[in-house]
Amino acid sequence: MGRKTWLKQISILLVVGFAVCSASHCRAENGIQWHSYTKGLEKAKGKDKLIFINFHADWCTFCRKMKDETYSDSKVIAYLNENFICINVDSDKEKDISILYFVRSLPTIWFLEPPDTKLTSVPGYVPADTFLDILKFLHTGSYKTMNFKEYMEKKKK
Repeated sequence: MGRKTWLKQISILLVVGFAVCSASHCRAENGIQWHSYTKGLEKAKGKDKLIFINFHADWCTFCRKMKDETYSDSKVIAYLNENFICINVDSDKEKDISILYFVRSLPTIWFLEPPDTKLTSVPGYVPADTFLDILKFLHTGSYKTMNFKEYMEKKKK
């Protein structure tokens, strides 16, 4: 095979690869499927998924740590994308939404039952393994019959 043919085949593969990765399923594999506040709430209508809202700001050190460590964990990404409607809110740019959820520090996470029933909030940085436990606690509906401490004790048995 000549060099020009080989380069042409590589170029075609790259173009096809980029086209495929621009599809929504590829983004889901590479990160959390974030929505704006309004679009996320709209998407949650008629779905049997809890809503996860991440309040953050660019200047927030622990928000960046959550993004770099927790929200980049492959297990967290997969679990969120499969079981939650994920909303990302910049507290500086969307102050009215932050006020609505009584956000006093960052990062702050809120979980809701659709359409907009507040379940609980989690302030501060949460490591990936603990965050995954919180997601499972809420997604399985365990919060309806026990608190998180009881859930973790039951999980250890």
